[in-house]
Amino acid sequence: MGAEKAEVVPLAGRQQARKLLSETDLEEFLTTLDREVREAIVITDTNVDDGPHILHVNAAFTKMTEYAPADILGRALDVLHRQKKDSSFGTYLRTQLAAGHIFEGEGNCYRKDGTEVLNNWHILPLNKEGEPVRFVVFLKDLTVVRQLEAVVEARNFWDVSKTITAGLRHELVNPLNSTKTAVEVLLRSYQSFDAEKVKFYLQQISGELGRMEYILRAVDTRGTIKVETEEFGVRRFLTLFAKMVGRQYPLTLRTLPPENVVVRADLRGVHQVLLNLVTNAWEAMTTHREPIIAIETDYGEEQVEIRLTDNGQGIPENYLEHIFEPFWTSKSNGTGIGLSIAKRMMERMGGSMRISSISGVGTTVCLLLPRAIS
Repeated sequence: MGAEKAEVVPLAGRQQARKLLSETDLEEFLTTLDREVREAIVITDTNVDDGPHILHVNAAFTKMTEYAPADILGRALDVLHRQKKDSSFGTYLRTQLAAGHIFEGEGNCYRKDGTEVLNNWHILPLNKEGEPVRFVVFLKDLTVVRQLEAVVEARNFWDVSKTITAGLRHELVNPLNSTKTAVEVLLRSYQSFDAEKVKFYLQQISGELGRMEYILRAVDTRGTIKVETEEFGVRRFLTLFAKMVGRQYPLTLRTLPPENVVVRADLRGVHQVLLNLVTNAWEAMTTHREPIIAIETDYGEEQVEIRLTDNGQGIPENYLEHIFEPFWTSKSNGTGIGLSIAKRMMERMGGSMRISSISGVGTTVCLLLPRAIS
């Protein structure tokens, strides 16, 4: 019956009940408790200096602790937790109960055979003429409750694990197929390709392998994000990114910062975040006659902002508040881990990510990266 989580709860609305208890004959009260209450009950005296001492226990208490009345009556309540409370605890208990509070908490007590039982306990005073003459202790065995909670948690963990596995499989299929196709093309025709075409396919393979690496790095067994930061120029990075991605998607660079604007971030991580965003934007514009995906930048003394805008179908307002939640998705074949990973990746770099959108107009994603200290 240790006090690992003790707290004081106001006895609002129970003053009338207490008055009735104080005016009720003690023997009649004990008989009523034994008959009406299913929880384990202990009645003690109010001696908190070397007690309280146990005066009465009910059948439910005996069943829970295996202590028969003859084994425990007259002994200090400390016998249940095998640890004598210091004097400050007794003073605190007496003060709180006298002030009209129920004293409650959760902890372990010991059965007669020495095994532990987790219980929730409440202590309240039984008054006579305004003074406490007995303490009434209610004990509720939480062992089965905790076991059931553990079963539910295990089941939920299994469900989440299956979702993560399905999500990873879904996220890896596209880059894996793309890599396989590029390798097959090279194996079949590399002798007839010029150097520029071979380079194109190798860059595509490298990009897709990087995408898979990003996904696997982001979802490790501990649920943490691993980043490796370095300094790199934003202008050169975005120019190379647009050159590579622009072969596959309608990407336009509208504004770029000067060459001397440098950030400190995970270069491959930012690349994969942007690639994921471009892919999402393109998927939202597959039926658009004139699809536009544009990158703009802005910068200040401490941060650089990269904005990616599309003129796709947009995101409904009621979806925006859920957009970064793991496993939440509005796509019929989606998994809901892409944007969640991207946001966590940005935060691990010391940056941030936010999305604004108007349904039927388009979406803008803002990436904020920390500038490198000169």
